[in-house]
Formats: sequence, C-alpha cells, structure tokens
Amino acid sequence: MTKLDQEWISTQTDIDTCSVCLSEELFKATENPPIRPGSPNNTGRILFLSEAPPSTGGFWRLDYPDKLRDSLLCSLGIPTTPSDSVIDSFMDLNFFLLQSLKWPLVKTFNHLGPRQKRRLIEHSVKTHLGPEIEALKPKAILAMGKAAWMSCRFLSGKWNDEAGEQFENDLGNMHLMTLKGKETKWTTTYLIIGQNLRLRERAEAISSHLKEFLGDLA
Repeated sequence: MTKLDQEWISTQTDIDTCSVCLSEELFKATENPPIRPGSPNNTGRILFLSEAPPSTGGFWRLDYPDKLRDSLLCSLGIPTTPSDSVIDSFMDLNFFLLQSLKWPLVKTFNHLGPRQKRRLIEHSVKTHLGPEIEALKPKAILAMGKAAWMSCRFLSGKWNDEAGEQFENDLGNMHLMTLKGKETKWTTTYLIIGQNLRLRERAEAISSHLKEFLGDLA
C-alpha cells in the first residue's frame, strides 16, 4: 500500500466518523455513510468538485443511479453503461470527483442561509476537503455549483461573508490557489444537473465552461 493510499484511507475514515458532521442538524441521518471515493492511485488528476452526496449514495455508488454521475459523464463523452466500467473510464482520463460537503443535506445548498452555508463550508474545507485536495494535488479544479465555488474561495484565501452574491459574476473565470507551495488553477460552472441542464442559457454556459476548462489543460 502506497503512502497516498494510506493517507486517503485515513482521511475517509475521519470523514465517516466526524462527530461534528454526525451531530449537524442540516445533514440527513442515514443508516450508512455515503459511498466515499477510493484512493485516486496517483496525484495530479483533474478534479471535479460538486456539492454534497444524495442520500442514495452519490457519484461513487455504482449499484444505484446517480443523476450527477450520468450528467457529468455524458458531458465528458463517457458512456454511462455498463455501470461497472464507467468509473474506470473516468479515472483512465485522469479525472476525479470530490464533494464539498460530505453528507446528504436536508435542503439543497442554495436554500440554506448565509451563516449556515459558511459554517458548513468552513468546517468541511478545514477538516475534510482541504486534506483530501492536499493529498490529491490536483492539476486543476472545476468547481461545479455554489458550494464548490465557496470551497475554492476558502482554499484560495478569498473567503468573505458576501461570497455567495458574486457567484454568477465569477462563472468561467480562471483563478489560482496555492496548495503546499504549488499553484493550482480553478474555475467555476453551474452544478451539472437538473434545471441547470434544462435551462438553455445555463446548459450552454456549462458546455462553454467545460470546453474552456479542459482545453486550457490540453
């Protein structure tokens, strides 16, 4: 087992047993923790950062349908069937996915109050997401949705109480964050799911942001 594998297992165990998360009233109580990502196997992957896992398990649970997984893979040109190979295809392209928040939300993130959003993001980034990203050492990050955008702002040292009001204006803009002395590019698009794909203007924006993001890494 590599050092990365050991570090990753420890990080995921800490998430599953976090007393702060387990006592948080804004998270849904589930019988079992959401399915966590296995070891990325190598650093330098292109990271897609989403919001929070659904109560059904989320992106990494292959025995259950996941709307975000299907939408993201489709946007990347990866066939979504058979389900047991889609993650292999995703990983083979040097991709990875993490959730900003680690437990299912009672409400969607956008329906939480500013203080609730800040508290959840601040805890997750400091305690869970930050260590994950530092271990992964991503080549670049695409923040999908407001929770992911706020997380990247926190990691970039651009955190402030009014951050949510600027989300729409920052879509598609490229930024840099410094992780353990190394600069990492990150940008933002809408969460690739639901009405963001049904609304023509947002769907076109997602397609444009994704094309620019991946093209810049070519």
